[in-house]
Amino acid sequence: MAATVNGHDYSTTEITNLASTTYIATAAEVNQVGLVGKIPGSTGGASQRVALTFVLQAAVYEDAVKALKGAIEAGDTAGAEQQLSDFEQQQQQQQQQQQQQQQEKPFTIDPAARKVIARLVAAESALRRIYGEQFAVEITDDQIKSYFEDNEDQFGLISCVDGFAVAEAQGVAAQAALDGGSDIDEILADAALQAQPLSQDGAEVCVPVGSIAEPELGALVESGPIGEWSATELVDPQAGNLVVYIRPNSREVATLDTPAVVQQITSALQQDAETQVQAKVSDALSELLLEADVTIDPRYGRWDPTDPMLVLAPPVPAQPGPPSTTTPQLNLG
Repeated sequence: MAATVNGHDYSTTEITNLASTTYIATAAEVNQVGLVGKIPGSTGGASQRVALTFVLQAAVYEDAVKALKGAIEAGDTAGAEQQLSDFEQQQQQQQQQQQQQQQEKPFTIDPAARKVIARLVAAESALRRIYGEQFAVEITDDQIKSYFEDNEDQFGLISCVDGFAVAEAQGVAAQAALDGGSDIDEILADAALQAQPLSQDGAEVCVPVGSIAEPELGALVESGPIGEWSATELVDPQAGNLVVYIRPNSREVATLDTPAVVQQITSALQQDAETQVQAKVSDALSELLLEADVTIDPRYGRWDPTDPMLVLAPPVPAQPGPPSTTTPQLNLG
């Protein structure tokens, strides 16, 4: 046996076949894990250790999913395949950029390697989902209140506005529609104008005064006359020259009764909570590797769950010291 994980045996033939794939060999070269084939008493080299790394990690994660009474769902498997496809496409694009020509053969992960790597990615996805649900926290009203009290000086005025943007060529028509009494719902519904709302659902947007990077746009939001439409030009890197129309509806001191304040605080707390959850998930995955019962044929290397490569090369035998003489030694071989 090449290795055993939690009672599951993996044969030398299985590891050798996986190690012979182009992808595994390339991964060994990229990670510069070195060869051990010439070390007395060793078997194989870097590609075998990389193959073992993928196989053993996948096995540990799959066992953990079962131990947690979870399952690798269709979404996990589909997501893994999509990640591998995206990776293949990225590699092919890099090759094309480096060589400035179309590759005769697109970059692909060997089927044998893809099968193992897809298992690993899907199992990790399932674990992140399961652990994420376990570690998830709900944002409470008390947390929102405490955050506001601790950071009240950061809020100040809140300005709530309606707004939309049109291409520069449609600016005159948009202004004519507003002058004619059209409201924002009618503007957004006019297919000829192709107006884009400030929010996804077209509802008003409430933002803290001073939070808008564009000076001209910020001026309309922060000090434009309440209930009146004003316009400014804006250049978008993707959409080009735009005319943005803003109508402030209210401008008042932020309190916990202001929905925009609650939304802003909730988003900040959720982001912080998600960061903490992901840190706990990563720690849990590392703990799984530390607790796994792994045995590797010492001729291949040794299992070290604290190292990113997981499977390290056998120790290199000590080399004899230099001859004890001051006479220059010439290597004539």
